[in-house]
Amino acid sequence: MVKGQLRVNLAKYAKIIFVSKRQKFATQLPLPIQNIAHIKVIKILGVTFTNSLSVAEHIQSVFNSCAHTLYALRILQSQVWQSLN
Repeated sequence: MVKGQLRVNLAKYAKIIFVSKRQKFATQLPLPIQNIAHIKVIKILGVTFTNSLSVAEHIQSVFNSCAHTLYALRILQSQVWQSLN
């Protein structure tokens, strides 16, 4: 590799096309780009977006994460109370 030149790793690239649910007519999508995957969900700075700009999947993942944390805290709390008695 020559100094100052970067190589693009196409395996790390993906494209997402955001579309509106409210749009009543068909959208002309661009031609597919060779060797770049087309995705419907992307996570940017910890926020999950779908191609329809819905954050429902993000809310569900945050809810699941909170539920797992609360369950772990309940287990720890019960173990602490058992060790004190």
